[in-house]
Amino acid sequence: MVTYRDLTSADLGPLDEAVVKWRNLPSQFNTISREFDGNVAARLRGSDWTGETADAAFVRLDDVTAQFHAAEDEAGAIHRLLESALEAFRSAQKRARAVRDEVEEDRNLSISAQGVVSFSATADDDDGSRQRLYAETISGYNTRVRAAVGDATDADEALHWALTQDRNGRDQGFNAGTYDSVQVAAEGRRQAVRDAEAVTRILAEGASASHADLQQLNRTLSRREGDPFFAEQVALKAGPRGVLEFWSGVTADQDRSKAEEKILTRLQESLGHTLATATHSQSPEMREWKKDIIDLGSDRVFGAVNSSADPQKSRPPYGFQLLSSLMHEGDYDSDFLQTYGRELIDFEKKNSEHVWTDSVDPYELHIGGLDKGNDPFSGFLTALGNNPEASKGFFSSDEGKLDKELQYLLLDRDWPHDPVEGEDPRRGYAYDELGRALESATLGVPYREVGLQRDDVTANVMEQVVAVVAERHDLLDKMPGLTNSLAEMGAGYIDDLTWATALMGGSMEPPMRADLFDRSSAGHAEFSSTDARWFLYNVGQQAGGHEVLSASQHAYTASLMEAHGDEVSMARHAQNVGAYNHGVLDEARTSQIDQDFRGKAEAANKAREDSSSWQKYSVSTAVGGIAALGVTAAAGPGAGIATAVAVPIVVDAGVKAFDTYFGNEMNENLKAMEKDFSAEAGLASEEFVERGRAMAISNGHAYQKIHQVDNPGEMSTEANSAYSNGKLDADSMDAD
Repeated sequence: MVTYRDLTSADLGPLDEAVVKWRNLPSQFNTISREFDGNVAARLRGSDWTGETADAAFVRLDDVTAQFHAAEDEAGAIHRLLESALEAFRSAQKRARAVRDEVEEDRNLSISAQGVVSFSATADDDDGSRQRLYAETISGYNTRVRAAVGDATDADEALHWALTQDRNGRDQGFNAGTYDSVQVAAEGRRQAVRDAEAVTRILAEGASASHADLQQLNRTLSRREGDPFFAEQVALKAGPRGVLEFWSGVTADQDRSKAEEKILTRLQESLGHTLATATHSQSPEMREWKKDIIDLGSDRVFGAVNSSADPQKSRPPYGFQLLSSLMHEGDYDSDFLQTYGRELIDFEKKNSEHVWTDSVDPYELHIGGLDKGNDPFSGFLTALGNNPEASKGFFSSDEGKLDKELQYLLLDRDWPHDPVEGEDPRRGYAYDELGRALESATLGVPYREVGLQRDDVTANVMEQVVAVVAERHDLLDKMPGLTNSLAEMGAGYIDDLTWATALMGGSMEPPMRADLFDRSSAGHAEFSSTDARWFLYNVGQQAGGHEVLSASQHAYTASLMEAHGDEVSMARHAQNVGAYNHGVLDEARTSQIDQDFRGKAEAANKAREDSSSWQKYSVSTAVGGIAALGVTAAAGPGAGIATAVAVPIVVDAGVKAFDTYFGNEMNENLKAMEKDFSAEAGLASEEFVERGRAMAISNGHAYQKIHQVDNPGEMSTEANSAYSNGKLDADSMDAD
């Protein structure tokens, strides 16, 4: 709320400057758009480029052009919005200051710091007659001040509301529908209040809400996803218990039609987004709300179930289960998530991991998921996966120590099984969700995004994870859902894993290693050589893990070699380190296949062929020190689908390597290998190794061609030897 003092003392100069800057922005976007159309789009369309790739590119060009136009329109709307707010503030300020000036000129009147005008009594007005004469004047002045302050407050609230709107909701990009005046924004804000009240009424109905009510609820929540004000209004009006009682009520009946299942699936997402947005508010009311809903986590929460149910015999879900099931979507506040998670773990430790499934009636809280949502860690860990700052804070530890929460989740917890009928019974544990949280904490981006934002905290978490995976050789057998996440995390730190194994596989001393690797930037993890090798081995044993780590190693090695240009000796050492790690990975995978398919030669050969699929990986982008690789998964839910992973590269060298190595030499090697091993389906163990060996030295062939190396045989011989050493070292690990 704007006060009288705020209004009369406000410096509107910065806002005036902002109006001028925003006035010029639309024309700047227009200029960029025309230059893009003329210099890029038109030339490409006028070329002889045809085919599916060209068609896809032209669609993308249209999208870019549309975004330029939307940006121009949005900038124009924001300019008009700021200009109308400036006019409103100037008008209100002028009126308030006018009252102040008039009052100060009259010795019988005074105005307080709060803007209240009153009569100043004097000795010659003993009977109060003069004060009575001023009564109407004083009332008029106070009315004018209140009107000016009220108008400024309305404009301020409308402007703030409009500028905090994200009209796209979850979608990215510019939006031409931005509010363009404080008057229009004020009405929009009033409508947001009305919508919040309507939503609250439906939430209060709980299980008795009709299908039409739930459809309307979902439409409103979805439309308002980008409105923090609306989200806070809903959270506060419904109250913490009201939100939980609603979800407890509507999920109590599991005998649902397909239409009911569909609307609840969508409602779980939209309500989750709304609550997530609300948690970012730091108002006193929302701070209390967040505390209260965490306190309700240990309470059983009854919904409005059928009237014949006996509340004494019914065992409804805990608050932790209900709120966690609404955490699969949305970006919850970091501090809130960390506090919530620690309280959740404390409650579970006091009661046991099976309190969620043994002491409550089985609900289906995670609608349409691979688990029923009775284990609250499923939703909570997904929320951490959506928020890197929260996951980093939750899992980071003091130097050299394993974080207690990470130890509990990776080593100590007995994970309850909460499968959905008809789904793979091996699923239903929250291992996948734990992997999402660890991806976020180590890679620094939400788990659904392909990218790297490493820093000292992400490196700290990765060091802990690598140490645990290296020590617990059976971890992935017990927690199979972690494999894909650990592989992507390994890809994101393949530079540091390679650095750690360099003294084993590169035939070098520490000073040369320091010259070979550039570790001057932040975000580098310190792994021991033993831990790094065991991590590669344990994750590389698994289908999915082997493919991602192998492709990542190959791509990183290419960029590391090219980073040293014509320094053949350094490039040779770089290739040797990569070849060594390929040997470790290939031995790990083939030994696991031999174990899994003992006596089933045909199935084993097929598994080896599947695990060789990484050799056809693609590079979609290579910018800013990151390459995005497309790697085909060999097994699991994503079998046959290219998984996108982010790999650190040496910036300029990586781009050059991907433009040359992979476009030419690697394709030739692949064709040759396919020809050699196409006689029969699948790959025998020796063939699998030879293909792996050929890929391990393929970067060297490309390097030799580009840099015209005089003695290419020496380079290949050393890489072959390094690959064999990696296999031998890994073979000795097979027995451990």
